[in-house]
Amino acid sequence: MYLFVYGTLLSDQPNHRRIRPFIDVEQTMSAVLPGAVLHDAGAYPMAVRGVGRVIGEVVWLRPECAHEALARLDEYEGVAEGLYTREHATVITPCCGPIVEAWVYWGNPRIAARYPRIPSGDWRQQRRQKRTR
Repeated sequence: MYLFVYGTLLSDQPNHRRIRPFIDVEQTMSAVLPGAVLHDAGAYPMAVRGVGRVIGEVVWLRPECAHEALARLDEYEGVAEGLYTREHATVITPCCGPIVEAWVYWGNPRIAARYPRIPSGDWRQQRRQKRTR
């Protein structure tokens, strides 16, 4: 089972520890989520559907713990509160070429619209730019 991550859950970001026990690290791949735009909500990003792309990673959730991982992530991402929804989406892994279906946490569009768009669609690049200002 694949999960696409694009913000603080990325492998070099502070909340990656939340998914690390549930994934096969060696199967983590760079990936692109087409048909999406990214918004900067300050401490974290929100991807919503739109004309653009979001840069991130696809991680493989180990089958024996995928259900627990998704339950914990649903809580962390505020699914019950309407902050995010978890849905399947098509992602592209440029390094290998395959198109895969992965779980994606989509931000609430009404909430995301309050925040500036990240034109590059890349949370890491946005973080680097903020640090150099």
